[in-house]
Amino acid sequence: MGHGSPEIGRLRRFGVPTGLGVDTVAAVPGDMFAVMRADVVVLDTNLPNLAPMLDAVGAVATAAGVRNVDTVIVGGEVVKRGGRLVGVDLPRVLGLARRSGERLVRAAA
Repeated sequence: MGHGSPEIGRLRRFGVPTGLGVDTVAAVPGDMFAVMRADVVVLDTNLPNLAPMLDAVGAVATAAGVRNVDTVIVGGEVVKRGGRLVGVDLPRVLGLARRSGERLVRAAA
């Protein structure tokens, strides 16, 4: 989808295990060659839903959830770190969403 180069090489040099997967096959090709150009998501496996981590692939495929997402890198830029969005004024975004929702409800009435 043109989001930039992945950080896999740098991560592997630091001993971080990496893997590939497919998420939105309706928007991008589902083949593994296309996936090799995807963004990076780092999961926190030290949560009860993934314990005990006996089979990492199986555990992530069957039990991981959004709470496990620790870090997200998109187009080479970190957009989530430590489970929190980076560079986002969350109260402002939530306020805009609330006001937009209220406006839509008033318009539909």
